[in-house]
Amino acid sequence: MKENSRYKKRVDGFYPAETKSSKGKTPSAAARACRKAFFAVLDTLVAAVGDIEPSLAAKTTAIPINFGTIAQLSQSVTLSMDSGGTVRVTGGSANLEGIASPGILRIEGQLGNYEQIENISVTPGKSVTLDGCTVTLSSVIPGKNEPFSITNPNSDYCRSQVPQKYDIPFAAVLAIAGGYCAEGTYSLANVAQTAWDEYICNYNMSTGVCYGTSNCPMMGNRFADVPVTFTVKKPLQAVEEQSLDFGTIIAMPYLQAITVDTNGNVSGNAVPVGSETSVREGRFAVIGAAGKTVNITVPAAAKIISTQGGGAEMEVRLIAGADSIVLGDAGGAGRGTFTVGGILQVGAGQPEGTYAGTYTVQVSY
Repeated sequence: MKENSRYKKRVDGFYPAETKSSKGKTPSAAARACRKAFFAVLDTLVAAVGDIEPSLAAKTTAIPINFGTIAQLSQSVTLSMDSGGTVRVTGGSANLEGIASPGILRIEGQLGNYEQIENISVTPGKSVTLDGCTVTLSSVIPGKNEPFSITNPNSDYCRSQVPQKYDIPFAAVLAIAGGYCAEGTYSLANVAQTAWDEYICNYNMSTGVCYGTSNCPMMGNRFADVPVTFTVKKPLQAVEEQSLDFGTIIAMPYLQAITVDTNGNVSGNAVPVGSETSVREGRFAVIGAAGKTVNITVPAAAKIISTQGGGAEMEVRLIAGADSIVLGDAGGAGRGTFTVGGILQVGAGQPEGTYAGTYTVQVSY
């Protein structure tokens, strides 16, 4: 056992001479036994002060960095999270859903210890290959990096029955590359590691106080994994590839109707002027998860209004080409199409001009 100089300063002068008693007599067996027991207690105290056991180290809990739910819109996506848990798309394209939260390293002191934590750092993570993509956790930055002590609010903190805990939040950057990640929730460990220096002093039973930080021996470099979790959800989008167009129609003094079915075929008592090549059905592409069934909702009708002003309008009764479709596999992303036709009612003596309008289609799993 190594000698502890701080302890020796306190006990110098307490060691009785190993010769004779004050009356010149040799100590009795009882006195020698008492002195032996006294030295054994002192040795125990020196060991308690001078040798720090690993079991006295602060307890640590790592709460994962949670990026929430990610719907990839491009094969490469970069997400940046601040130490408050706010996530932004800083590269590529993605929709963010759900609740995100910063990672937290919780350091909790043990009863009877005074602990000093310093020099917090993080080693950036390695790339992890997932189903369909590669993920890298980089630029992990502790939200707090100043030295701190795990003590208690009163002066007799070593005897407190409620050890303090200290939370260190982490900001981070998550980079997805190499394709579209398969749907699912991912929990990754060993992608980054945090380190810190820890100094520990335990309670001095002989004086009833704690040692100050200047007297605390260093426990050493401590390490903890920084885990990360996120959920990947295939985005579901409907993109108009071709607009519904009824062409050019000559107004008549009677009511007319023209039908463009979901395949682009024309019928009715209104005949477009000249070539019918401008007459066409509406067409939408749906992008989502391959193999999923997508439900389609098209409104019953829409209005088109004259772009020349004056308030002239016409009504279009809409025809959905399908109520649902199944998305096929298109290189990792699901894709499908559906069409929309319509019946245009042209009023008697309808004012001439260009008419335009919009309608909203909804897609859902």
